[in-house]
Amino acid sequence: MAGIVFLFGCSTLLAQDNIFENAEVTTTDETKKTEPAEATNDGQPVLPTGPSRAAVLVVRQSQPQTAVELVQAIQLMIHLGEWPEAKHYLVQLLQTQPDETTLNSIGSQFGDALFIRLLRHADLQPEGFQLGDAVLEAVQKTARDPQRLNQLSDQILDINEVDTQKAIGELRRAGSLAVSPLVTGLLSDPEQRRHQALLHALWALGDGAIDPLIGILESDNIDLRIAIISVLGQLRAGRAVPFLLRPLLENDADSVEHQAARAALLRMTTDLPSRPTVLEALEHEVGNRALGSGPFVPDETGHVVVWQWNDQQQTCIAKHHPTRDAAMLLAARLAHDWYLLDPINITAKHAMLATGFAAEKILTGIDEPLPRETGTAYERARRAGTETVLHVLLEAARQRNWLTAVAAAEVLGEIGDARLLHGTNGHPAPLVKLLESPDARLRFTLAQTVLRLSSHTPFAGSSYLTETLVQLVRSTASRRVLLAHPNLQLGGSMVGLLAEQGLTGDLATTGNQALRTSETSSDYEYVIVSATIGQPHLAVLLQRLRESQITAELPIAIFARPEDPEPAHRLAATDEKTIAVGVPRSSESLRRVVNQLEELRHRHSLSPEQRLLHAKRIMELLAELAQHDENRWLTNLHLHQNAWITGLDKPELTAAAAKILGHIASPQAQLALVNFAGQLAQPLPSRQIAADAFHAATKRRGVLLASGDVALQYHRYNQSARLDKETQAVLSFILDTIELKNQAAGNP
Repeated sequence: MAGIVFLFGCSTLLAQDNIFENAEVTTTDETKKTEPAEATNDGQPVLPTGPSRAAVLVVRQSQPQTAVELVQAIQLMIHLGEWPEAKHYLVQLLQTQPDETTLNSIGSQFGDALFIRLLRHADLQPEGFQLGDAVLEAVQKTARDPQRLNQLSDQILDINEVDTQKAIGELRRAGSLAVSPLVTGLLSDPEQRRHQALLHALWALGDGAIDPLIGILESDNIDLRIAIISVLGQLRAGRAVPFLLRPLLENDADSVEHQAARAALLRMTTDLPSRPTVLEALEHEVGNRALGSGPFVPDETGHVVVWQWNDQQQTCIAKHHPTRDAAMLLAARLAHDWYLLDPINITAKHAMLATGFAAEKILTGIDEPLPRETGTAYERARRAGTETVLHVLLEAARQRNWLTAVAAAEVLGEIGDARLLHGTNGHPAPLVKLLESPDARLRFTLAQTVLRLSSHTPFAGSSYLTETLVQLVRSTASRRVLLAHPNLQLGGSMVGLLAEQGLTGDLATTGNQALRTSETSSDYEYVIVSATIGQPHLAVLLQRLRESQITAELPIAIFARPEDPEPAHRLAATDEKTIAVGVPRSSESLRRVVNQLEELRHRHSLSPEQRLLHAKRIMELLAELAQHDENRWLTNLHLHQNAWITGLDKPELTAAAAKILGHIASPQAQLALVNFAGQLAQPLPSRQIAADAFHAATKRRGVLLASGDVALQYHRYNQSARLDKETQAVLSFILDTIELKNQAAGNP
């Protein structure tokens, strides 16, 4: 303790001139040396020779040991500019391994500024960063501890004025996170004097409280909304203005909420806006936010915090979202306000549904079903009707707003009917035509929707559906790259380099071959094209790749000619998802190109696992529909039976593929089923499924195996004497099926 008092004395005396001029200190023989050449044995730095020498000696003699004493020593050495000495005490403090309580204590006592300085000063690293970061993290964790914040909120007006102000000061340190416990206090304590104190505390939080306060305006509690509007007005929160327009116009002029909104707006603007001006302003705000703009300051990861009211928890919850998603969430809220103020405006209705769809996909996950509760976008869409939702879908697809489009397609699958598939004059209906969308997730959702809505007769464009289904089930859950390079040797080397990146390269040596290859897989993630490609040449090939639904959205890299790179760069500049790069000569340089391409991918692009899951779901739907003969348009499935046969070898797809092949029942389908059932390397349950599907196929169309294939089945059974009984049973079941059907048909 004496050391602490002595250090405080030194800190005070430093403000005086010649403070150490007559200082008398007891020194060891080592410290009497005027210019020691080396550090002392205990690791202390060389004793300075300047005017701070005596102060350094005083601190050394005090022998600081506790965390507070060591921080005081560090603070004093920084003040003197003795960085090596300060670093020495930093090392000593870190060696004590201070716990979180100690770190928080010294952080609260000495303030953030000192530890921010430790973080940043080059002469104090790495120890300065280690201590500064640990202290600031501990302080923030304590300041934002929900239990502590609740305690501080409860203390307001329960203690004397000085301690009340101290509690408010600690709440300010927590920033926006202090809003929730203060609001909880407002909701739970009806006492007027305490209400005023809590509102004052909310106001005292300053700018950090504005965003959560805006979120609270979504609450159904009118008294709470009125109180929060008042605080926003006192804060002169300009960014809250768009969210005060609905309370201003939706309520009667003599209502308390209207008056609160009016008073708040007059604190921020000179004149109140007219109704037409408000509606125009909301339309403008919704449009801008839907495009991703807003008053955001993203963090280093590009995310911002969005506060939303939670009715169940009766509090405002903060979530981090990418900037564009955050803007869409606010757009949805303002669009709802706009629609409620102008419900006969069809543009407002469309905006409300479009942004609401996108917002709920952001919040629940793009691959999760939309919520169905009252007040959700789904419920509003159901009331709006299929025609309105179809319009929203078509417009979203045109604007490539895939979140909205996927949600709208999902809704139509539940509220629509077969009339949505009826085209005019033999042309496909707009919903069916959308199956050619470049977005794989939308194609998957639309395929499910059309399958659900399809009647028992073919419809115009049913071939679009079949082609889409085939594309979806082709996934092998691999990461593939389409590589177009005219030189087979160089292209092969590039395929090898891609393999080192975990990518499967499919090489095409002409543009036309590349286009044909692109149609064979749904697993392509990137396209790489050499500027020397021909048949067709580069510009035409790029145009046709962008016209194909498979490659329209894929990032493309052009390997520019080393001797003339400019044409490739000009072409790349015309397409936001195309880059021009030099030809990579190593795995590392190719990795950098792949990283650039990955940054160009849509952040909602499907992963290999998602593609396989989609294939499984489509197969299962087809298998279910295939059980009903009245679905006559399903006869198109036999045209693509190779896709279903390939599905047998994918464990996730085996069961559904077998059922579809059993429905097709062609000679090729029957042969694929019995061959699969006879493969001992396949799991026994999968072989049994294939055998059952073969039995179903023969019930539909009889045994269509060639005589040689039938003979092969007898040979397999005869060779199975030493195999397990289960395998023998599968092979015997196949023979019994063949013999029974032949007997029924009168064949020997």
